Amino acid sequence: MKTVKLLILVLMAISISWRSDPITDRSSSLSVGLRNNDDITFRALSDFVTKPMKTYSHGTLEVFGNPFPFNIHGEGNATHLGIFSAEHSATMTGNGPSITGTMKSANGDEISVESYSFYFSPDGLEHIDYWIKGGTGRFEGATGELRTTGAVDWSKTPPSFYFNGEGYINVPKNK
Repeated sequence: MKTVKLLILVLMAISISWRSDPITDRSSSLSVGLRNNDDITFRALSDFVTKPMKTYSHGTLEVFGNPFPFNIHGEGNATHLGIFSAEHSATMTGNGPSITGTMKSANGDEISVESYSFYFSPDGLEHIDYWIKGGTGRFEGATGELRTTGAVDWSKTPPSFYFNGEGYINVPKNK
């Protein structure tokens, strides 16, 4: 019984010390890199360089449904990536919209992203939050988060969009 109580106290201490908001609190000694739903890797934060990231993107939607699914074709500019092209796919799941895709730099290095939150604010803007889930070239093994805000103009053919984003990217030191 004492062992169970001690285990519960240790687990409570760990959960209290774990970071709650990855954008404002990066003091945790671990970084979680999600590769897919079946593979969660843990790496020491000291293995990464954490950099703030800002993005601007615009483009068009290729709509196949009403309005899901659709493909996103865009371009933009991002810190640590420069001018980029973006190719994403959006589908509707039981948990709401899901968007996955890549942001590709001029030299071919890519950042892979997957949405985890999608909502509208009272001012009508769309908010899509993404996990950075690796990539290619200097972004292989990268993790991070990108919170975007923007709008889609559904009255145009094809529909067009613009989004601004802020967040951070953890890039492996050996890249």
